Amino acid sequence: MIRVLVVDDHAFLRESLAIQLSKLDRPVDLVSAADAESALEIVRECRGIDLVLLDLALPDMDGFACLAAIKKTKPNCHVAILSAYDDNATICRAKAGGASGFISKRLTSEELLNAISRITEGQEYWTEPQLADSFGAAEIHRISPPIKGNGLKARAYGLTERQIDLLNLLSSGSTNKEIGERLGIGEGTVKSHFNAIFKALGVSSRAQALAAIEHYKIRVKTNARKTKPKPVQD
Repeated sequence: MIRVLVVDDHAFLRESLAIQLSKLDRPVDLVSAADAESALEIVRECRGIDLVLLDLALPDMDGFACLAAIKKTKPNCHVAILSAYDDNATICRAKAGGASGFISKRLTSEELLNAISRITEGQEYWTEPQLADSFGAAEIHRISPPIKGNGLKARAYGLTERQIDLLNLLSSGSTNKEIGERLGIGEGTVKSHFNAIFKALGVSSRAQALAAIEHYKIRVKTNARKTKPKPVQD
């Protein structure tokens, strides 16, 4: 038997998960909490919790703060974020916080059960990140305060050295044309790089990329790589 704690303020979702978890190939003892305070009390007092399924949008505490509190109380406890906000920046933040996985609420029942089985068996499960729309990005920022401290290095998001250069120049306020001239590449190449950067960060515009850098404290280089621009033809 496995013991699973579901932390979500929506009763319908908790009830739906109970139905889905009953389909696992082993018995499940399901415990639920509607807020972070109740969840932390259960974690402190209830022994043998194999997995915590944690929503990010809790009424009394930021979900990432709750994750940190759970890991501090029970360092070996498996915690998987269960959320609809499955952009790359949020998933990376979950990894940095010590989560064992990220399960998107977009998953099918079969995929959900597979994810839970893998995590309870000691493996990890990470949903493929989606490109955030403007509403999703704004909602993430609303429910979770900016990371304090140094955050994550840009390389942790899967960015190449060249893309980190572009991100740094973007942070300094450079236009695509100025970036191209600085790095010796065409504007079309700059746009292609930015499309890859937006996908990695889970955003869809330059403004959202800048917001993600600030919100998630993404560390970029102090100075972009010094690349000589192409000579201008007369």
